[in-house]
Amino acid sequence: MSTIYFLLWGLVTLAAAYLVFRRMVRRDYQRFKRLRPLTTFMELLVVSLYFGYAWASIPPDWPMIHTSLIRQFIGLPLFVIGFGVGFSHMFWLGMGRAMGLQVDSLQQPGLYRYTRNPQLVSIGIGIIGYLLVWSVPYGWGWFILYWPTFHWMVLSEEEHLLDVFGQEYERYCMHVPRYFGFPSRQY
Repeated sequence: MSTIYFLLWGLVTLAAAYLVFRRMVRRDYQRFKRLRPLTTFMELLVVSLYFGYAWASIPPDWPMIHTSLIRQFIGLPLFVIGFGVGFSHMFWLGMGRAMGLQVDSLQQPGLYRYTRNPQLVSIGIGIIGYLLVWSVPYGWGWFILYWPTFHWMVLSEEEHLLDVFGQEYERYCMHVPRYFGFPSRQY
């Protein structure tokens, strides 16, 4: 597939992510204090577009590994642990909460003590592991798309959590970083 094809796919994914996560999700949270089924469907569509980009970028000889042993030694654990922790945390949290359909308590156990978005950080680490091991030509586009696509989702969720939990959420944000690093008043 051509570079133009992947560039267009990436632009469509970014535009859809912005419209869904920053417009539709935000509007639902402000008006209805929850996500409507259509918005949830649109979120799944954006996630499918995003992971579809990754699937389309896989070369025909995948899973053959074409990198050095050092990159494999570093990348395979990052890949397995990153995706394993990310998806297991989604299931542990519950798909209703992970998809923003249910917000009944402010989650702070486990990895939520270190990052407000453990699933996203973990999957980002898994993507880095993937890139180290397989060196897929358009894989870096997948990595670059990841951050703005899901950051827009996080921004809308944080606004909603601030509305729902108020000062409790503000205190949490002051002690736990959005992704990694140092905590701040980001919300």
